[in-house]
Amino acid sequence: MFDLATTQRLVSAYIRGQTEGDCESLDSLQRMSVYRDLVYDSFEALLKRCFPVLQLLLAEQWYNLVKKFICNHSPVTPYFNRLPAEFLNFIDQQDDLPAYSYELAHYEWVELDLEIAVNERIQPLITSAIQLNDVVKLSELTRLLQYHYPVHEVSGETESINRLKQPLYLFRFRDANYKIITTILNPVTARLLYDIKDNSTDTIKNQLDAIMLEIDYQHDAAILYRAAITMLNDFASSGVIYRL
Repeated sequence: MFDLATTQRLVSAYIRGQTEGDCESLDSLQRMSVYRDLVYDSFEALLKRCFPVLQLLLAEQWYNLVKKFICNHSPVTPYFNRLPAEFLNFIDQQDDLPAYSYELAHYEWVELDLEIAVNERIQPLITSAIQLNDVVKLSELTRLLQYHYPVHEVSGETESINRLKQPLYLFRFRDANYKIITTILNPVTARLLYDIKDNSTDTIKNQLDAIMLEIDYQHDAAILYRAAITMLNDFASSGVIYRL
């Protein structure tokens, strides 16, 4: 007869698949198997909702991955909607998955991250056009991303996913209607948004001038200025850029 603490450890180990347990009878084993299946089904359903494409592409390997996660990972968070972030980190530690797995999982996880994100610094919407001499900053409801696989184009029917020759830059955000928007950036606009993200003093023009100097920009600066201002005003209309 085990004490309560020992019984709890044995039950937990069995349910997580760490051991076949020390059940006293076949009937006890069958009852415990029900609980093990319920735990697996709950975890798998949650993770499948967050990583639907990855689940389809990994096929049978997905189910083994979820079982391994339940067995070997000790969750840090008590909140169910935070578990996908821990699963994402777990994927990053695996060396038997396709090379694209972590980046695809990260791309899918960002959508959940934005859905549950809280904007703690609510700023008034920009009602007049952004100008070059403005100082602006990104909302907390934005994510700047860089990948080496075309994760934004992948579906459950994709047969092969090849590494890109050049990095892919994406800007994802939650707009005022709670819709998740994804925009492809070029290296210059990506760098500008990265600079704006942590900006508190530099004007847009000063940031663009610094970028052009750094990359030895050989074209008409006015073209870049216009393109950048147009892009920023588009994002401002979605409520994800504000003036300082």
